[in-house]
Amino acid sequence: MARFFAALFAFLGRVLVASLGRWDPPGWPRWLGRQGRRAGGWALAHKRKSGLVLAAVAVVGAGGGYGWHWWKTRPKPTTVSFRVFEPGLTAIGDKVTPRSLVVRFSASVAPLRAVGTVVRKGISVDPKLDGTWKWSSDRELELRPREDWPVGQTFSVRFERKGLAASHVTLDKYGFEFSTPPFTVQLREAEFYQDPVDPNLKKVVSEWSFSHPVDGPSFEKSIAMRFVPTNKEERDFPLAAHVTYDKWKARAFVHSDPFALPQKDAVVELRAGPGSKAARGGPAFTTRLESNVRVPGVYNFFRVNSARVEIVDNPRLEPEQILVMQLSAAATEKEITKAFELWLLPTQNPHDSRAGIRRPSKPWARAIRASSWSRIWGSCPRSRPMAVTMSSCSRSRTASRYPAPVCRSSAATACPCSAKPPTGKGTRACPRCASCARRRRQSCSWFPWGGTRPFCPTAATIACST
Repeated sequence: MARFFAALFAFLGRVLVASLGRWDPPGWPRWLGRQGRRAGGWALAHKRKSGLVLAAVAVVGAGGGYGWHWWKTRPKPTTVSFRVFEPGLTAIGDKVTPRSLVVRFSASVAPLRAVGTVVRKGISVDPKLDGTWKWSSDRELELRPREDWPVGQTFSVRFERKGLAASHVTLDKYGFEFSTPPFTVQLREAEFYQDPVDPNLKKVVSEWSFSHPVDGPSFEKSIAMRFVPTNKEERDFPLAAHVTYDKWKARAFVHSDPFALPQKDAVVELRAGPGSKAARGGPAFTTRLESNVRVPGVYNFFRVNSARVEIVDNPRLEPEQILVMQLSAAATEKEITKAFELWLLPTQNPHDSRAGIRRPSKPWARAIRASSWSRIWGSCPRSRPMAVTMSSCSRSRTASRYPAPVCRSSAATACPCSAKPPTGKGTRACPRCASCARRRRQSCSWFPWGGTRPFCPTAATIACST
């Protein structure tokens, strides 16, 4: 049997060597084996000494384990923690007081005699700061500087172990760091502006705010404006920026040079690069701010942004419907009355060819001037669709006459109390847009019930209700 197993192991060894190769172990296992044999031989030759060595090792191990257990379970002293509330931004004005740095402890730490008094020793600040430490309560310590905090600076505070807190109090740490607010710049608003007195004065104005009074030259150096038209025939060009400030230089107002309206919409790129600084010094603002201001073109400067029907109470507290339109520029009531018309639309699509649908004989009602709108509201059926159109041109209150063809500027809306208009496919051509469509070489149609043709880009479709 022994020969059989020996032959089997020899065969398996030859198979493993042939498949995996011969493995030669490193030298360190052999060295460890030799040293172990030597130690065993020495222990057998010196039984008494080997027994003393084993006993010493056991004693050292037991003592180390007991010492570790004692260290982990020893009584620990009670420590007091604290939170630091960094000072916020100081309000900008004539007579302002800097906000205090507050250190709030988790337990009573101040000596009873020191509560409400100024602390004269036991605290050091690096870098040095001219200010006063005071115990505002037995748990709260505050630092109030004589002048405003430096801009964006980090301070290190150290507490002495004796002399500041009561003798029986132990703090969990005796120092901390805090930082003052950095200087920041914010773009509050940027818009296209037309002077209400001089209609030729068109420019871009923007308002900027600062966390601290700004250093004017550094901010003005970082401002850049550029006029970028969408029309390829026009060229882009830089715009000079004129900056004014409020009394405390906490806000800046940037005005561009006046420019003429482009043929098509354009964009004024407004940028404020890094480098602006506070008047009191400190690190500069490192973030780049950018904004694009849309400038309307000549042919869409004056337009209807929205049109909606609202129900309001008249002087007799009776509900009435009114049409509210939002214009892109101011216009006189006289010009508005001449330029807008109201159309009563059919309830069904006259171009719907489905069977069973009766086509109205008069799909379009006659035009009603804005001065006669009140006649329509009292007579139209509930949820009857209506349309508001703009005539060939309109005069802005502060500018000259701007071209505004029929079906040019509008928005669709519905009466708040009206039912949904009937659904269906198909559209019908706008009878007031014929000349406009021919001039622009494109179709112009309405689809108050949906459809596939494009919506008329100049009319406002509303739903009337009684």
